[in-house]
Amino acid sequence: MGTNNFALGENERIVKTVYKHWMSIAPFIFVSIALTLLCLFGVYYIALNQPSLGSSTNSALAILAIFAFLALIGIFTFGVIWIWHSNRVVMTNENIIDMDQLGLFRRNVATLSLANIQDVSINVNGPIQTILQFGTIIVQTAGERENFHLDFVPHPYEIEQVIIKLHKDFRKDNPETNPLGKLTG
Repeated sequence: MGTNNFALGENERIVKTVYKHWMSIAPFIFVSIALTLLCLFGVYYIALNQPSLGSSTNSALAILAIFAFLALIGIFTFGVIWIWHSNRVVMTNENIIDMDQLGLFRRNVATLSLANIQDVSINVNGPIQTILQFGTIIVQTAGERENFHLDFVPHPYEIEQVIIKLHKDFRKDNPETNPLGKLTG
């Protein structure tokens, strides 16, 4: 198993690991920064206006509550970054493994054999995705299996070419596999 939480086959090797683009967590980080600034402003306000707020005990309790809230923001931010870092796509010479960390204690790992790939397409929507170079890669599969949707992929055009090359190399090394999954490109 190892630290990747998936097992590789006997001759399988990791070719590329892709982490989600940082924009996938940008809204959470923005909220964390805004709340932190709000808390620091609250401490500053209390320090400036302590005589008018009443007893120093009330001020101390308010500052303690603010720092406790700051600690919670720090824990939340750490959790968001850990979840972001745990989301990845691992491409091997035999499979594409999509690891989605959906929460601190919830993970979904899906594996797609390169033999089942029929087509690869990319969706880059809007100016933010275009400028920051990220998007969604859709890997169409053979048979009844759902397509793979890999979201927030950085440099999707480069990753598409890696998948296509892996598929071609797999076909060349394994000519006995199902011919439905022939990719062009």
